[in-house]
Amino acid sequence: MEIDQLLNSTGPPISVDLPNSYVVVPSIFFWILTPVIIHDIKTSRLSPLPWSTLMSLKWFVASLLIIDRLFVFLLAVWESVFEHKNVTADLFIFPFFHSFTLLALLIATNETRRAGIHSSGCLFCVWMLFAVFAAPEFYQWMNKGSQPELVARIDFFRYVAYLTYFPLVVAEFVLHFVSDPFPMPKTYQNSKCPEENANFISRQLLMWFSQIISLGSKKTLETEDVFELDSQMDQEYLKARWKTEWLKQSEKAHERQIKLDEKRQRSGTGNEKAPLLGTFNNYGAVNQNDADRVIVQPSVIFTLWNIMKWELLGGSFIKFLSDLLQFANPTFLNFLITFIETPDAPLYYGIALAIGMFLAGQAKSLFMNTYFIVMTRIGAKIQTMLSCAVYEKSLLLSNSARRERTVGEMVNILSIDVDRFRMITPQLQQYWSSPFQIIVCMVLLWQTIGVAVWAGIVVMISIVPINICVSVITKKWQIRLMKYKDERIRLINEVLNGIKVVKLSAWETAMEETIEKVRDKELKMIKQSSLLKTFADCLNVGAPVFVALATFTVFVLIDEKNVLTPNIAFVSLSLFNLLRGPLMMAADLVAQTVQLVVSNKRIRTFLCEREVDVNAIDKEIRGELYQNTVEVHSGSFSWDLAEARILSDIEFLVGSKELVTVVGSVGSGKSSLLLAALGEMEKICGYVGVRGSVAYLSQQPWILNQSLKKNILMQADLNDVLYKKVVEACALKDDLKQLPDGDETEIGEKGINLSGGQKARIALARAVYQSKDVYFLDDPLSAVDAHVGKHIFDNIIGPNGMLSHTTRILVTNCTSFLQESGKIIVMKDGRIRHCGTYDELLADDEAREYLQEVDAEYEQAQESSGEESGDEADDVLPGAIGSSSRMSRLSKLSKVSRKKSRSSIVEKKKPDALITKEEAAVGRVKAGIYMLYFKSMGIVKYVLPYFVAVILNMAFAMARSLWLTAWSDANIDMIHPDTLSVGTRLGVYAAFGVTEVFFLFFSLSLLLLGGVAASRNLHRPLLHNVLRNPLSYFDVTPIGRIINRLAKDMEVVDLRLSSSFRFLVISFMNMMQTVIIVTYTTPLFIVIIIPVYIIYYFVLKYSIKSTRQLQRIASLTRSPIFSNFSETLQGISTVRAFQWNDEFIRRNDMHLNTHVRCNYYSQMSNRWLAIRLELLGNIVIFAASMLAIFGKESGITAGMLGLSVSYSLNITFMLNMFVRTINDVETNVVSVERIDEYSKTKSEAEWRMEGYVLPQAWPIGGAVNIEDYSCRYRDELDLVLKQISLNILPGQKVGVCGRTGAGKSSLALALFRIVEAAEGHISIDQTITSHIGLHDLREKLTIIPQENVLFANTLRFNIDPKSQFNDQQLWAALENSNLKAHVETLPQKLESPVAEGGENFSVGQRQLLCLTRALLRKSKVLVLDEATAGIDNRTDAMVQATIREKFADSTIITIAHRLHTIMDYDRIIVMEAGRIVEDGIPGELLKNKNSKFYGLAKSAKIVG
Repeated sequence: MEIDQLLNSTGPPISVDLPNSYVVVPSIFFWILTPVIIHDIKTSRLSPLPWSTLMSLKWFVASLLIIDRLFVFLLAVWESVFEHKNVTADLFIFPFFHSFTLLALLIATNETRRAGIHSSGCLFCVWMLFAVFAAPEFYQWMNKGSQPELVARIDFFRYVAYLTYFPLVVAEFVLHFVSDPFPMPKTYQNSKCPEENANFISRQLLMWFSQIISLGSKKTLETEDVFELDSQMDQEYLKARWKTEWLKQSEKAHERQIKLDEKRQRSGTGNEKAPLLGTFNNYGAVNQNDADRVIVQPSVIFTLWNIMKWELLGGSFIKFLSDLLQFANPTFLNFLITFIETPDAPLYYGIALAIGMFLAGQAKSLFMNTYFIVMTRIGAKIQTMLSCAVYEKSLLLSNSARRERTVGEMVNILSIDVDRFRMITPQLQQYWSSPFQIIVCMVLLWQTIGVAVWAGIVVMISIVPINICVSVITKKWQIRLMKYKDERIRLINEVLNGIKVVKLSAWETAMEETIEKVRDKELKMIKQSSLLKTFADCLNVGAPVFVALATFTVFVLIDEKNVLTPNIAFVSLSLFNLLRGPLMMAADLVAQTVQLVVSNKRIRTFLCEREVDVNAIDKEIRGELYQNTVEVHSGSFSWDLAEARILSDIEFLVGSKELVTVVGSVGSGKSSLLLAALGEMEKICGYVGVRGSVAYLSQQPWILNQSLKKNILMQADLNDVLYKKVVEACALKDDLKQLPDGDETEIGEKGINLSGGQKARIALARAVYQSKDVYFLDDPLSAVDAHVGKHIFDNIIGPNGMLSHTTRILVTNCTSFLQESGKIIVMKDGRIRHCGTYDELLADDEAREYLQEVDAEYEQAQESSGEESGDEADDVLPGAIGSSSRMSRLSKLSKVSRKKSRSSIVEKKKPDALITKEEAAVGRVKAGIYMLYFKSMGIVKYVLPYFVAVILNMAFAMARSLWLTAWSDANIDMIHPDTLSVGTRLGVYAAFGVTEVFFLFFSLSLLLLGGVAASRNLHRPLLHNVLRNPLSYFDVTPIGRIINRLAKDMEVVDLRLSSSFRFLVISFMNMMQTVIIVTYTTPLFIVIIIPVYIIYYFVLKYSIKSTRQLQRIASLTRSPIFSNFSETLQGISTVRAFQWNDEFIRRNDMHLNTHVRCNYYSQMSNRWLAIRLELLGNIVIFAASMLAIFGKESGITAGMLGLSVSYSLNITFMLNMFVRTINDVETNVVSVERIDEYSKTKSEAEWRMEGYVLPQAWPIGGAVNIEDYSCRYRDELDLVLKQISLNILPGQKVGVCGRTGAGKSSLALALFRIVEAAEGHISIDQTITSHIGLHDLREKLTIIPQENVLFANTLRFNIDPKSQFNDQQLWAALENSNLKAHVETLPQKLESPVAEGGENFSVGQRQLLCLTRALLRKSKVLVLDEATAGIDNRTDAMVQATIREKFADSTIITIAHRLHTIMDYDRIIVMEAGRIVEDGIPGELLKNKNSKFYGLAKSAKIVG
């Protein structure tokens, strides 16, 4: 029917002859959906549902419908055959087709029940269509029956059949509203996942999710409150599907590889003569012909496609319907404007258009939400499958594959690359959807304005290359930005890791300036790239303005007949607005695609990496033929097949229950021998066999972040008797008493709150408790002192220990236990030099010499080490440390770790929790945090001008729209024709448009510059305060947590927060704009919008708590995944040795499931809110349309209606955007809160005391006086120094000694006020140190600390960070420290770069650089804190000689572990339990054989 006829009609336009239309469309729709129904049935993993009353009713009603339709069919047959009537074909075909479809529907209903599907969406939609399409015919028959003149001609039997049919169809439709069975027995309810039980309507409107929203409005949601995932998202099911498909892809890739290799071989030359050389690369030799070999790898994307294709296609279909529906509004707008322009158009037609617009908008909202739900589910499944695949692959990686990647890189694959797959999933359909939307848009525009559309297209296309150029430039700048960011974080990391040295040397200001310089470069790059991006954003946002201007100009100028009517103006504008979405999405999609391509390659390469050869070690037990528990024959091993052998010609046998000790000098290959037997090294040749279950204790103890008891038990059940026996045997009983919660005390990351000795003993206890057959023990006695070592050996390892019934291979250099070994293996240079009993080795001169070397090395190490070491080290394979000198570096690492101790371990009493857990924030962010951010931006300079610019931008935008309204209305007003020329109209319109875009750019630039100012003003006090924190703060706060504030939170402030505020303001202003415009055109609108906004407010208030908390929980549950992954990678050799792969996979699955679950329901909360807000938005559109229709009589013009409705069309999007940006702002502003929290922590004393100026030459003499001094590390801890009184004369050389925990290092720290006095005081040259500034004090004293901290900067910076000395002074200091010759050989001399951690300098050279720093200062008071503990004897002698010469007139206080270094000192102080127990001249103290000093000297074998 034509529109003109429709407008002039008087009744509803329903045909009186609609035969069979109610059958065709729903039936065809059912058959189209049949494959989807079959797919749902086939893939369902639910248990069959019982036969219920509801199912009986469905069957009963459906059976009546089939009978009814068959009756109509048989009636036609009767009339044709028996009554010989001329019956048309449709009366046969349609009833039969209808009956057949209904029968199929009945079968489908039963099959869905058997598949366990509670409510089928497909069947619901089919019955809904049947009911909807039956309504017109029902109207037709009722119309006939109600008109007397038509009753006589009525077909009575068909009339009765239809009157029966319609109520039955409606009844069947109603029966599908509820889930089956109804009411649902508890046995069939999945209370943990209501989504699985929900009916179709509930799933569409997310009514099942309302209980979480309700709960969240009453209390703070916890992880336990979140529902479980449904069976389709079950982890085990998804993992099984991934493995099946990945295996298929791998096999296909392998087949393609064989074909390619055969083709390449045929095309190559020389392979026929020497086929072996062409196919094998023995001993790492590289065949040059392999350089051009194409490696075929299985595809991750194809694997995911094969698993997800039906769901993706379903999502595509839903997106297609949604895309079509978004073009309904411009079409309805066109009809509405025509309705207003037509004076005598019937009112019902206008109302029908408004209802149609509302229904189309609501249908589009539902389709879009369903689409996002489907794609969110797909994204969650992809995240689950890829995360599990990456984690499980990491457990199987060969050592050579692991060496190519750091732990951080592998964590990035899991955290960033996998997440990119999840993030792009909702956007995937845009690859076809964006072009489709653009094409439809162009077609509709062509119909509206003809060829003028090309002007708009040209403008839009011209913006594309600008966007591309901006993308290219910003990408380059982004790379530079990341480089600066990485450099800043690296510097911060180095400073925090070396914070003790930084504070002792008073270098905080120098480090702060260095970091701030890099920060300035970073902010400059942020400003540049953001300004450029702002320019591009303005072009994109202003595109509709320029496009409309160009199109309307061309339209009115190319032909005088072309008049800009409201239809043309506002329909075109709405279409141009629709065009902006896909164009902007396309640019974003390209960026995401580039990232995805990189991530896809990284994941694919990782999943195709070489795995550990499980066949390298023969683990079969074959009875009597294999008597030996461990045997290696002619074995050669390396870390990588392409590298030289580390172990060669290894031959040894270990019998059952035998104790074999492996000894050898540093770097001889002891640890490698154990790892080779475990299969962790690449076996080049030979045979390795290990019989029975294996336990492995790594050289660096691997401790997990869980309770001490769980660290020992792992996955074994608790045997209380065995557990207590193991704890006792490992000398852990006393430690458990000291720990606040005993064995339930949670151990921090990498055992941070344990000493090295405690970690070693816990790891040993774990190995013993597992009760394995074969024990590989890598130097377990190195971290404990002699008496603890003897206790462990006697009770565990030795012939009478707990492991005496097992086979033990022990690596140690402690020769006192060798006599009790059944066999001793002596290693040197990667070979077994000797193997035999203790007596056999002593009889061999060469072997005896080796043993003496080893013994000397061990004694030297023991002499300089305490029992406890606080070093944190990872259980990493030696191959991960570096390619050169791997064995020796590992050995040195273990040796140094024995010598280092943490000053914070001296206390016996510990607080309840050393490291507190980081909790998720709760509730709203305080208003003060927002004000802090605005003040940081500059309220007067940037914030207020920004709001003024935004308001002006909005004002000019409204003025442009009103001008267009007046212009278009003037063109259709025949009574008062337009008096203004086209040029004037265009000029004013262009002026408004350009000014609007200018203020947009101006406002965005102000916001951007304000954001950069805020970044600078928040970072500087944060960094300053972190450096002002006392050293004790870093004991209880993990460095990672501090770096998180300076890295992740700062990144949010730098890059996200200002744009979140921008979108919040834009969405709010646009909503206000819509209200103002619609109220201006139809004042009654205010009556409707106020209650709508009130409802909106309460819906938002009701749901925002749940939405916000779910987002926080989702963020919080990410961390355990990566922590567990990092821990697993760090202890991978231990995990594999104990065969704990399944246990750690279970842990990963648990953490991953928790995160995916929380993240999925966090997304659902957004969908829940969106559905309700979009309903409100559609009500606003409906209200605006209805008011315009009813306002027709009051004189509303077509232009006004077009303006009003076109503005209201944006309200749904803006409401959603407003809510989303409120969430974004709240989420992101938490970063400001976290930064502010760390900017206000308790600081140490002032660096400089105002008004107190020390003499330049202070201290002159160097006299140190300590009076009744006591101190503690933190307020809640016991005193570590107790009532110390000491008077050191100027120039005196004092040695401080004592056992571990005596308080020696605490005394040194007290001098520098690293710890403050609890009582008493310290004075230097009669000046009380607590009365002067910290920097005033620390700059005047010098310490050569145990930690030789170097920074990744120039050599000059490392020696003189404050730039206080000239080149001549620097070279003189280098010469005095015996480093000048080495530095002169470096290409850049003093400007030579120092690698991270000083890796390009040897340990000795690093210590000499620390000496150089001390020589430059040349203080009157010098403290040596175990300064030579980590260097060899030769360097030690050199350092001692230099100190004696250059500091001859200075007071020297030495914290000694090597007693021989202080034997010639003027004075010896012996400390015990924080007190001075002996004080005197060395010779005098040694005369007293009962003295503590004599005991220490005897232990060190200085005296007999």
